[in-house]
Amino acid sequence: MFNRNQNDAFSPQQPSPAAMSAAGAGAAPRGTIVRLLYSTINNTKGEPISEISLRAPTAGDWMECGDFQTTKVLKGDDGELGAMVFEVDTKSVEKWLPRLTGIPLPLLKPLDYRDFRNLFNALAAMVGPYTKGN
Repeated sequence: MFNRNQNDAFSPQQPSPAAMSAAGAGAAPRGTIVRLLYSTINNTKGEPISEISLRAPTAGDWMECGDFQTTKVLKGDDGELGAMVFEVDTKSVEKWLPRLTGIPLPLLKPLDYRDFRNLFNALAAMVGPYTKGN
């Protein structure tokens, strides 16, 4: 479900468990996130699709794909905690998204950037960043 905000971007909203239950057999499995697309892309049959589902990740997914986002907390010369640096491993993202969506990478690359950011944010919420200090 999406609401448009004043910047014409989509704001994701998770349906309540009651709403998912009321949806019946067509409801996504527990842990699945469904995102509506701003612009359609074609599936493997060449048919347009207007939504993408990300299934819940498993330990095996992480073992195959690795961490895609890290947060480093840097220490200053005085030993005090300093800046935080966020890094994204795009090669890992290229593994995660096809694995959780079931859509091959070449079909995901034409995604509108707004749709990609929406999927990336959903992925980040599901997998979470890895935080380490130095």
